[in-house]
Amino acid sequence: LSASFSGSQAGGLRGSQRSLGYQWNAPGFSVSASTQRRSPRFADAPAYLRQATLPLRTDRFFVGFGNVHSGQFSLNYISQRYPGMPDIRLAGAGWSRSLPGQAWISLQLNHDLGERDMDNIYLYVSTPLDRHTQLSSALRHADDGNGVTLEANHSQALDNGGWGWRAQTSTGAQSSAHLEINHLDEQGRWALGLDHISDIGTLAYVNSTGSLAWFGSGLHRLRRADDAFALVSTSGVPGVPIRLQNQPVGSTDARGELLVAPLHAWQRNLLSIDPLALPADMQIDAFEQQVVPAARSGVRATFRLQPSKPLSVNILGLDKRWLPAGTPAVIESHGRAVTSTVIGHDGQLYLDNVPADASLRVRQDSRECRLALPDPGSPPVAPIALEPLQCHP
Repeated sequence: LSASFSGSQAGGLRGSQRSLGYQWNAPGFSVSASTQRRSPRFADAPAYLRQATLPLRTDRFFVGFGNVHSGQFSLNYISQRYPGMPDIRLAGAGWSRSLPGQAWISLQLNHDLGERDMDNIYLYVSTPLDRHTQLSSALRHADDGNGVTLEANHSQALDNGGWGWRAQTSTGAQSSAHLEINHLDEQGRWALGLDHISDIGTLAYVNSTGSLAWFGSGLHRLRRADDAFALVSTSGVPGVPIRLQNQPVGSTDARGELLVAPLHAWQRNLLSIDPLALPADMQIDAFEQQVVPAARSGVRATFRLQPSKPLSVNILGLDKRWLPAGTPAVIESHGRAVTSTVIGHDGQLYLDNVPADASLRVRQDSRECRLALPDPGSPPVAPIALEPLQCHP
């Protein structure tokens, strides 16, 4: 149950508006009714600025029922009264149902109960060919003539964009045709199209939307950002696929950066990297992070990626036998300990990333044993396996 009251003062005149409504929904059945009354001097800002006339009275009624097998049926009625004009009264009935293959059919009948006494019948059918391509047709029968509209469209995926198109033709009292090709990527959207209307002519248009942001390493182009955005950095690594809410939105550029828009301001936005899309020799500290930007502003999200230099080597101890499994080992660089590990079976030592000027120090039989570790050089796909190394006092 809803009710409202509004008051206005414009041009030295005061007015009021009252409304009352009721709505009830249940599985297979719904009903709603509402009424609205305005005084002749009531004005709201949009109608007042464009000098539009508002109805003094509006009454609406709707009832819907049905199920999955029979479809959804509806009955509706609307009545409006404008100053100095006959009442407008419209009644309608509709039916809609989903078809196999995610197709859809809808039938709507409208009758003007006022002085015009006109009837309109609409039949609409849509059939998806795939996730982004759809065919549809609409038939219209009215007292002033019949019309047919045929349309085919292919929409871009909102996550990673791509090409889209739309073609439409209509026949009837006034025939028309429309053709548009558009493209969406992480830098914005553009469209090129033609509109033809009989008795008027043909119009060609081209438009583009996007945003410019000075952020991070310089100037970036991105999609239209009305709310918030994020600059994602992968520590200079290019070509890394980025996801927003687990949906792909683009890949980092040659500088290892990508501007992602739009984000929801003052809410948690999940940015992530698919680890399966990274090279096998790439290390990353975290695959996802949540950012909460302020309204109409940007935030930085940095993923620390670095190429790894894995090393696998078997080490002989002072007795020229494999170091025992579980022997503690310390990795040093430039004379300082950087990490610790343990020796595996057959004296095996494995390191994900070998620091510069690395050396190994272990204790065996109350004595220290040392050796210099080789530099793997360029990051390999698989760990470098070397000949056994001898540990010396």
